[in-house]
Amino acid sequence: MLCFAAIGLITVFVTHAATSNTATETESGTVSGPASIVADSTASGTHAVKFGNGATTASCPAAANTPGGADFWGGCWPGAFNTGYPHGLPGDTRTPVTLTSYTGSCTVAAGTTVTIDSKNVDCSSEGLFVYGTLTVKNSKVTGEIYENSDSAVLTVQDSEVDGLQQITFPTIGGGRNITLLRINAYAGEHVVMCYGNCNVQDSWLHDPHEAGSGPHQNGFLSNDGNGYVIRHNSVLCNTSGCTGDISFTDDGATYNATIDKKPAAGVYG
Repeated sequence: MLCFAAIGLITVFVTHAATSNTATETESGTVSGPASIVADSTASGTHAVKFGNGATTASCPAAANTPGGADFWGGCWPGAFNTGYPHGLPGDTRTPVTLTSYTGSCTVAAGTTVTIDSKNVDCSSEGLFVYGTLTVKNSKVTGEIYENSDSAVLTVQDSEVDGLQQITFPTIGGGRNITLLRINAYAGEHVVMCYGNCNVQDSWLHDPHEAGSGPHQNGFLSNDGNGYVIRHNSVLCNTSGCTGDISFTDDGATYNATIDKKPAAGVYG
């Protein structure tokens, strides 16, 4: 036994002697999960890795893990200050915009492409109906945005949409091919409803309108189909008639769906 121990000890010394020494900074590697790289003048490389929940690279105005509060990745959950059209609120890094009145049609015809940028859109009497291709950005829309054709394409980003307490329409949705980025949407029967190929990211979906026919409201609702990405959103179905914050499905089968960056109860990714 002593002989084997001696041989093992010699092997360790020889192995260590033959191995070159390399200095590696932890923060130079890949950092993921509830961790982030922070500046630290006392660290050997002037940076360190910080673990735990809460924002380390952003200033968030609300309590952690609530809309507008610190998330798990060094940023903020979507809320009033960082969704909708940029107001220049504290903590919002987007460039503020000044809205002017939209004078175009509230119907986007099939075969046409329309871009609405930095506008105050009043489609309260009929809704903004989409048969062609529509992009809305840096704007406020009063009235639901509704895709009325499977071939329609809708993109809404950095915009606020007021569904005007609709009891039969979603605030945004009704079709396929929908991309929603950093939106503040509320006050439809469902805040967002998609039939497939739907991407919702960094958005605040909240306060659906409670219809009188029983519990059926949702923050997000799929209505069969495939190709869903629901990532890093604050989704709150906060009425007494809610079916769910995020619901799959209302009718038919939903598949190929991803829900990513989901925190504690109350705010859904």
